[in-house]
Amino acid sequence: MSKNILQYAMGLLIIAFLWCVQDASALVTEIDSDIKTETTWIKEDSPYVIKRDVYVDAPLTIDPGVIVKFDYNVGADLIVRSELNVIGDKNDHIIFTSIRDDSFGGDTNNDGNLTVPKPGDWSEIRFQVGSIGTMEYVSVLYAVGLNSVRGAITIIGTNDVAIRNTEIRYSGYAGILLSDSSPIIEKNIISNNGVGVMLFGGKKAVMTYNIIADNRGGASVMGTPTSFDQLDARNNWWGDISGPYYERGFYGGVEQENLDGKGNRVNYGVRFDPWLDKEPTDEDVGCQENCYSSVLFLPGLKASRLYDKLESTCPYDADNKELVWEPNCNEDVRGLYLDSDGKSISSDIYVKEGDVIDETPIGSNIYKSFIEKMDSMKNAEGLINDWKAASYDWRLSLDDILADDSIEGKLRDLAANSKSGKVTIVAHSNGGLLTKALMIKLGDEEVKKLVDKIIFVAVPQVGTPAAMAGLLHAEDQGLFPVLSMKNARAFGENMAGAYNLLPSEKYFSSVQTPVASFDIDSDSDFKDRYSSNIDSYDEFYNFLIDDFHRVSATCSEMDIPIGLNWKLLEKSKSVHEDLDNWTAPEGINVIQIAGWGVLGTLSKAEYTNKKEDYCDEGICVSGMDTLDPDFKFTIDGDGTVVTPSALWMSEERYWVDIAKYNSPLNRIGTLRLFGTDHADILEIPELNSFVADNIANNLKPIEEYKYVTTEVPPSSDEKRLEYSLHSPLTLELYDDQGRHTGINSSGQIEEQIPGTYYKQFGDVKYIFANEDISSHIKMNGYDEGVFTFEVKEFIGDEEINKVTFKDMPTTPETRVAFAVPSDLENASSLEIDKNGDGTIDFSLEPKIGEIVILDTTAPVTNNSLEGKLGDNSWHTTDVKFSLSATDEAGGSGVAKTYYSLDGGETLIEYLNQIIFDQEGVFEVEYYSIDKQGNVEEKRKTTIKIDKAAPEVKLTFDVTAKKLDILGMDNLSSAVSVTTTEEEITDSKSLNNKKNKLFWFLDKFKNQSKNKITVTATLIDEAGHKTEIIWEKKKDKNNRVDISIASISYNGNILPINTGILQYKWAQNWKKKYLFFASHINTDSMRLESHYFAKKNETWLMEKPMEIVDDESDDEFTRRPAWKKMQGMIIPSIMTDAGKLKINY
Repeated sequence: MSKNILQYAMGLLIIAFLWCVQDASALVTEIDSDIKTETTWIKEDSPYVIKRDVYVDAPLTIDPGVIVKFDYNVGADLIVRSELNVIGDKNDHIIFTSIRDDSFGGDTNNDGNLTVPKPGDWSEIRFQVGSIGTMEYVSVLYAVGLNSVRGAITIIGTNDVAIRNTEIRYSGYAGILLSDSSPIIEKNIISNNGVGVMLFGGKKAVMTYNIIADNRGGASVMGTPTSFDQLDARNNWWGDISGPYYERGFYGGVEQENLDGKGNRVNYGVRFDPWLDKEPTDEDVGCQENCYSSVLFLPGLKASRLYDKLESTCPYDADNKELVWEPNCNEDVRGLYLDSDGKSISSDIYVKEGDVIDETPIGSNIYKSFIEKMDSMKNAEGLINDWKAASYDWRLSLDDILADDSIEGKLRDLAANSKSGKVTIVAHSNGGLLTKALMIKLGDEEVKKLVDKIIFVAVPQVGTPAAMAGLLHAEDQGLFPVLSMKNARAFGENMAGAYNLLPSEKYFSSVQTPVASFDIDSDSDFKDRYSSNIDSYDEFYNFLIDDFHRVSATCSEMDIPIGLNWKLLEKSKSVHEDLDNWTAPEGINVIQIAGWGVLGTLSKAEYTNKKEDYCDEGICVSGMDTLDPDFKFTIDGDGTVVTPSALWMSEERYWVDIAKYNSPLNRIGTLRLFGTDHADILEIPELNSFVADNIANNLKPIEEYKYVTTEVPPSSDEKRLEYSLHSPLTLELYDDQGRHTGINSSGQIEEQIPGTYYKQFGDVKYIFANEDISSHIKMNGYDEGVFTFEVKEFIGDEEINKVTFKDMPTTPETRVAFAVPSDLENASSLEIDKNGDGTIDFSLEPKIGEIVILDTTAPVTNNSLEGKLGDNSWHTTDVKFSLSATDEAGGSGVAKTYYSLDGGETLIEYLNQIIFDQEGVFEVEYYSIDKQGNVEEKRKTTIKIDKAAPEVKLTFDVTAKKLDILGMDNLSSAVSVTTTEEEITDSKSLNNKKNKLFWFLDKFKNQSKNKITVTATLIDEAGHKTEIIWEKKKDKNNRVDISIASISYNGNILPINTGILQYKWAQNWKKKYLFFASHINTDSMRLESHYFAKKNETWLMEKPMEIVDDESDDEFTRRPAWKKMQGMIIPSIMTDAGKLKINY
């Protein structure tokens, strides 16, 4: 049940299906042999399944409540040759039916819905000649087939059989077939058969005070009747006040007819006149005083206890292990899940007679006071003969609930035993919809015979928005703390009973407030998907069944709506077309009672859009555009049902001022721990008295019923507050006395503070309170995320002020506090202890009419570099480095900026510009912190400074046997090298052509004097350029001989005075060096070296000399060396800032 949607919306929802169904065959008693000894069939062994023709050759007694099913595969008979006593109870019939009939004893043949019962599924109960028997309060269903000349009950050659108060239906041929028998046949219902009663043979038979209706034929005497009254059928009801249809024939010796008869047909030999003009009832002496009607009570959604034959997996009552509603764990609820057609997955769920919820396991009274009042009217006061609470499986559709006729049966039984001969129906919540469906099923004429008054208490006649929120998002109902929100929504997804509580088409014609509205971003996927306001049923229907960016019912993201079951929505639409247009027949008094003044009556859902990351059914999405709900409330309701729906009809209307009843002074005076709302409205004593006096036709002046009025109660001008929280935190309210409203440690909703209410739809929590309560709000985190906390101030339903704290950070350790000691203008700051360490991390002052945003965004720091930029991001001069940080608009502002030059080992607060004047590569880390403590993620930048051009190394490439030019730079990893050669010729010699011979000789002579100049250009990564120029002195094989002329750095030319480099070498045919000689002469040093292959030594010679062409090893070995080294050493020239140095 639920404190607030206890009867509809299921709040709606709850719980997942029983995954496995027990084999029904293990629960039956099979009869495949004859009865040879005296035998009794008991209810506990039901159902009994007759597998073949069974002969009763010894007395057989069948106890009340026993179900007997016949296997249609064999067309079994029960053939009585001895004695059969089948005596049920008025409220507990004995059933004979088909094994296909799942409405009694469940799915005995274990085929689900694959087969349904039909006439001819079994044969007959046959009393043979000489047998005796009594059948009373029995139901005989789906017997003999169309073409089989038998009856559901066939009596042959015996007068010792009595059939009373028995219903015989759905026989393909005859309901009762008599052959030479005169049994007692009275007070039975013989309906929906081929022929009601059929008589063979010459013996007369009598039947009286039976209902013979809706058969293809009412009564028939076969063959040639021996008299016009061979079957005396006077004083029976034939289905119409006009009597049975009878064509022209002799009746009592006179030719007669009853062509105007609209009842079942009879033929000659059936005496039918006089007939009853209404269905027969038990005769009584007539009521002399206190002639008040008996009472049938129809409770609301979730207000009947449900049981599972397989037993609860977590029973809280060791003596009642089959009880699964009220649930003691989520598994109980999952066992109650339904399929997409709204049918129970488990066939083992059942209700117990009259077992409605008086109080919940946590001590909340629901119908306890009402039950005590009805018991008192019956027993102590003697005002009524009887009353019954009709427990029912509220999960199902109204048709399915009424299908077994058990509620109708209770109504008829109560009427039969009533002092007035009629019944007053009291219906709470969903019970009112069930009442209307029952009235429609019965029809106006029948209703007028059975009912005198209907009292609707808090009935959502045309639906209520709370059902929408409950089905789409789930409602935390608090009465059953074990029930999770996720299971609640999953339970409601296929619950036909909950769908009937949704606003119907008629709702939109009577309530002006849209049930939903949308404020969607212009770039959202939802833009233009829905109208801005849903104020018509077609828009509402399309919104409910839409599956665009919806989640499954079992998804833990409760704020994201699910798409509803379109089949059940269609069904509820059809149901309301009948219910909403129903009017009470003339003479039936309808009294409507609505609860009023409960602050948390949901009136509207307001949706915006937001991006969400979530997982659903194993699929995870990131940044999905989803709908985000907020809910609006009104005082014009009882916490669940809005008043216009509860007072939909034009009949008598009454309001119950629950706000006044729940006032602090009244609650303290009556010592009530809990406030009252929709679920337990019948716990209000004054309302119970008002209902009782209506039953007893003893209504006092309305002023004597405190809290009950004939007009809308005046709205108080006192200010009230609505606290709402969107977040993964709890929402708790305490007053100065330490009383609490919210969810307690057991998961139960507590409303200890008078005048307060707690609601939760999806992940959005609400507390409603009067402003004169000194309120202390506490919130405790249970997950990572952000929260929005809002406080609205109202007078009546008019919002006058609002404070909003938006997008505050939370963790499982977060603790938040807020207080309203007197009014919203004097509210405290919102204090957030983010880590739960007792230190307030954020304290935010409320701003009336404004949104307070916690700066949760770190500042952004940018750098700038000043200096000459070369190639590849290299600077070629000093660099000035600056940092600047900014916080977001409306943020708290930048507090400090830090940088590090050693990878974060040392942090330095940035105060002024930094100058990098050394060459190198510098990694700078930096970040900023704002005044709210948000720390920026560290950023990095690289500063590369290279101020110098590359240097040159001239050496010998022993592999390529040529001069090798290398670039050297201590910063750049790569230096490019290119060379160009230019030949410079003596122009005077070339122009002397007076004598061709002399010109040629002159040319040949001067050619040897032409100069070959080589320019080597080196460029590093920064773009610095070095050029070195030399002249080739000799250009011969196995010899290098150059003279360096100049070197320039970035265009700055530096002349070289002395720069001689000579290499000479020889190799054998194996390419091994036989000798290698070098000579280098610079301004600062001169070097001569010789490599002797035989010795594998290189000598550095004293008194270095240039290398000449005809020198040999022998000559050098005779010269002194100042240094001898192993191996072949290659001396080289290296530049250094314009100087030449020798390297070896």
